[in-house]
Amino acid sequence: MHITLAYVVYQFCVGYAIPATTIAYTCSCTIPIAIWYSSYGKRNLLRSLFVKFNRMKARRKNKSNYQPLVINIALSVTFLATFVPATVLAIFLFSSNKEATVFYSFNNISKQNQSRYLVSFTISNLFLMTQITFPSIITILCCVVYHKCGDLFKPLLEQLENYRVDKPRQYRMNHLLQKYQDLYKLTHQVEKTVKTTSFMVLVSHMLNMYLNLANYVIERDFAIWEIAEFLPVTFLSPTLVVAMVLCGSRITTQVKEMQYHLQIILCDLKRAVNRDMETLEMVKIMLDTKFTTMSAGGMVQFTPGLVLSVFGSLLSFGLLMLNITISSVDSIAALDPAPDLNKNGSIEV
Repeated sequence: MHITLAYVVYQFCVGYAIPATTIAYTCSCTIPIAIWYSSYGKRNLLRSLFVKFNRMKARRKNKSNYQPLVINIALSVTFLATFVPATVLAIFLFSSNKEATVFYSFNNISKQNQSRYLVSFTISNLFLMTQITFPSIITILCCVVYHKCGDLFKPLLEQLENYRVDKPRQYRMNHLLQKYQDLYKLTHQVEKTVKTTSFMVLVSHMLNMYLNLANYVIERDFAIWEIAEFLPVTFLSPTLVVAMVLCGSRITTQVKEMQYHLQIILCDLKRAVNRDMETLEMVKIMLDTKFTTMSAGGMVQFTPGLVLSVFGSLLSFGLLMLNITISSVDSIAALDPAPDLNKNGSIEV
């Protein structure tokens, strides 16, 4: 990221890069750099979170092994979705495609040799990895944190369902209260650690989707090297945004389900003939405990409805850009009307 930004600034300073390219890629490098510093600054908190996840998961008897496979597949797809378009882009840069070389400030290297292809391949990979790969990897990291935290609610939910059938005793409810408190602390730590990073990656993906949509509506006709650049964003960004929102909302959904079971248990305890006041008090404490809702920077809460809001805003933005484009074409046509023809078919002056 820093190398990409330094390359763009250097090319502009020596006069090879056009101002539009410099501004565009400087802005596109700013958010990934902010994501880097946000995630790197909280590396110790993330490490402690994963230690807690593994420690709490070790107490469970049934362990699922599909998560590492899914993570590896997601990372592989992310790298391939960047590597293949970068290779296509490098071929166009190597073949001295005029538009591509000017856009990527590559017109200062004119020798057709292996070093040119190596440099073009490096430059294309740097640009695409900065804009797409790195934010996607951090998004996968956020999804893993949310998903692992959500998995820890399953044993507690199973115990609550069993307590609804069997009359809960005091020592069992005391053990349940301890688990409930541990999960409360854990979710608070997850929200505190990941919320800033999740907000930045959400902004990065949304910005990429808006820019791609605007380019599609305005230009319509793309060169192959432009398709190679836009295709990874079109595929990865919506998928990762949906995955992060669903993983974050999974915690909120399970908290609501726990609250439902606790409310039923509380009603059963109040209707009992011999009330256990200490057990009743512990259930009330758990019901009064408000879990932190997973959010992106405290601004947008992760709920399933957020997915519809995201794509609804994209649709509205696309319609707005389409109307602006049509209005621009109509205004140009009004300023330059077609010449009038007389009866003989000649143009009237």
